[in-house]
Amino acid sequence: MGFPKRVPGCGIARWASHDEENSKIQVNFCCADLFDYINTNQSQDFDLLVAHAFLDLVPLPRTLDQILNWVQQDYLFYFSINYDGLTILEPVIDPEFDALVLDYYHETMNERLFNGIHYGDHQTGRHLLDHIRGVGGRILAAGSSDWIVFPESGGYSADETYFLHFIINTIESALHGHTSLDVDKFTNWISRRHEQIENGELVYIAHQLDIMGNARAYAKSS
Repeated sequence: MGFPKRVPGCGIARWASHDEENSKIQVNFCCADLFDYINTNQSQDFDLLVAHAFLDLVPLPRTLDQILNWVQQDYLFYFSINYDGLTILEPVIDPEFDALVLDYYHETMNERLFNGIHYGDHQTGRHLLDHIRGVGGRILAAGSSDWIVFPESGGYSADETYFLHFIINTIESALHGHTSLDVDKFTNWISRRHEQIENGELVYIAHQLDIMGNARAYAKSS
């Protein structure tokens, strides 16, 4: 198997279980900014590349072009939990206002900028299907990995309650001061959503895609 070279700031190597031939499998833990790591490790040969709940937060296809170059030809990548443009909150409070809030919320995902570069978009899942092929990757499988949170027996688990409040707070934070939203109406809408959670009423669905493939077609010389 191929392993990354150790770079400054990365963690110590650890050992996993032995296989049938007693060969050791080495795992290096590294906490680093992706783009700093890319700059330090231009040439790698990984057997498997996993990006989990991540690619909808970075610029595509630039990032794909860089990280797919790490995957050995015929070996796999697995990109999971890529947001794909659909948030559902039930029950509806006000059909028109609900749609307006969620449309503006999605727009904030498209407007993320750092040093003049756009980071992610609200339809990353579907766009990945084109971007992967565009940089020479091959898609082997793709499917939905939706988040669905619903109350049972009038309530949620503690983690689900926290998660739902966090989602509503995220929407509130993203749209705070939005000039096209009525402030009082939006404040009341946020309060109603929190009440629905406390009353065990809110259903939350987020549409996401998982994609698996290999880099067989990827031109390493590029």
